[in-house]
Amino acid sequence: MEQLYLGRILRTNDLVICIECFLKPKNSQEDQKIKEFFTHFFDVYSNCQSIEYILKSLRIMLHSYEQEQIKVRWNGKKNGLMEISHNKLLKYEENEANIQISYQSNGKKEDLKFSNISIEDSAELKNIMEKTTIQVNDLKNYQPQKSFVLAYSQIYKIYCLFYGKKPNFQEENIEEQFQYMLAILGHFNICLNEVTFHQNSKKIPTSYYLKSMINALRPYMNVEDILENVPIHPKIAKEIQIIGQNICSLTDEINKIHYLKIISQVLYAKEWCLSSRASTMEIGKYLDMKPEIVDEVLQLKKELKRKIEGE
Repeated sequence: MEQLYLGRILRTNDLVICIECFLKPKNSQEDQKIKEFFTHFFDVYSNCQSIEYILKSLRIMLHSYEQEQIKVRWNGKKNGLMEISHNKLLKYEENEANIQISYQSNGKKEDLKFSNISIEDSAELKNIMEKTTIQVNDLKNYQPQKSFVLAYSQIYKIYCLFYGKKPNFQEENIEEQFQYMLAILGHFNICLNEVTFHQNSKKIPTSYYLKSMINALRPYMNVEDILENVPIHPKIAKEIQIIGQNICSLTDEINKIHYLKIISQVLYAKEWCLSSRASTMEIGKYLDMKPEIVDEVLQLKKELKRKIEGE
């Protein structure tokens, strides 16, 4: 079989990044899966993440392949190059301000070289040297994370109960699915201590801790290998199923995420942003939403509570 090639040019806020990967093929099904994932992952996240995040994510994504050669170049506020061959970091270079930093492995000796072109602040030089040494060593010794705190397994199990299916962390809107689901469940007293919500600029309740959790899980093809099969109290599990099944049955698959977003917005605005006596008209004006939609959501919450209490 020919080498599996993955290539990508990314543009972040500060950098243009060129990635070229030559891998030893596995089989057509796995190769196609990693190609699609490779494209999707960077489409979604490359515009807001650091070069360090992208480099480490590459190591996670490709850890099960024989990495014959990987080259990553970046240009912008800082320039650099990373080369990996057969799963080992061989070369790392970075230019930051007036400082050039390089790492070279010759098979016998590994060291970092720093050349100070013109810099007056020795403390700044020391700081950059220390930071880069840590970064290179992290990349050299980096192993995919194999264990996560309990909350990761819990949100996975909650998703399965709410949506009636396993989550696919390669889906484009997977973060929104988790955000809206847990934001809604919180209004029925089903929540995790780690996951707290705040309203973002678009008036959507968002948990930044939850965002980081989804980002951490995204690079894995099969999260079941790294998460525990945690038990959830039967009463709570039943309530999650009732809420999820009833909400999801009210809309089709295409409009489901938008519907969940509206529900999470209305319930959050009603409980946390406005007076407890706020009318549907006031909530609608606050969210730029028709009062009829607000009323529908509030009635839905009452109906779901009745169904839960009737169990």
